[in-house]
Amino acid sequence: MDDLLEAASKLDQPTPFLLVDLERVCQRYRAIRDCVAGVEVFYAVKANDHPTILRVLRDEGACFEVSSIAEMQALRDLGVKPQCIASFNPIKTPRFVAAMHAGGSTLMAVDSIDEVDKMAALAPEAEVAVRINVENEGSDWPLDDKFGVEPYEALALLRQARDMGLRPAGLTFHVGSQCRNADSWRLAIERCAGVWHEAAAEGIRLDVLSLGGGIPAQHGKPTPTIAEIGETITKALCQAGLSAADGVR
Repeated sequence: MDDLLEAASKLDQPTPFLLVDLERVCQRYRAIRDCVAGVEVFYAVKANDHPTILRVLRDEGACFEVSSIAEMQALRDLGVKPQCIASFNPIKTPRFVAAMHAGGSTLMAVDSIDEVDKMAALAPEAEVAVRINVENEGSDWPLDDKFGVEPYEALALLRQARDMGLRPAGLTFHVGSQCRNADSWRLAIERCAGVWHEAAAEGIRLDVLSLGGGIPAQHGKPTPTIAEIGETITKALCQAGLSAADGVR
């Protein structure tokens, strides 16, 4: 913080203004990327869509998660490859779904039959990740009453996607924003693992598990580090047979 304050004091800028340490952005990206072997990091563009931040993350090899046509277009303007753009928002406008499909970005989340129908009509052969509702204990901003289906409902959506010509690709979840309980990831992975193996027993082979967001900033209350969260995730994935070594991306 002191280095940022020193840099700000040397700038001849009217206040207020926003100062971003791009090297720190890259360091945080690398820390998240390295905390679980084989993980791909999808930066949520809604967090900060400044073109310079998107550019440096692109250069670091990040992928991106989008929720709007504007966010998607900003990435395309920077030359981000379509396969590095996904949407894990389970409720999308028809225009957005069609635009994702037209641009070649195929991975999108669902949590209802209506959303499966929408994707089948506007994004044929797209990859579907079903959002699972998980416990958000320890989160400052829980999302468990807002999005996602119960595990017993997820298999029906995967079947529906398959039968309508989509590719049932995987599962996704979110432990809530600013989650201070590392064990929430373990519980979520265990819940997803049950659906994953039930799908495999029916011949539906999944290969995508989105670990969602929720990684907390280090301020205020006692908070687990990225390394501690990564260790919990790695152990849970291995115990569930869902690690990158098992073909999960």
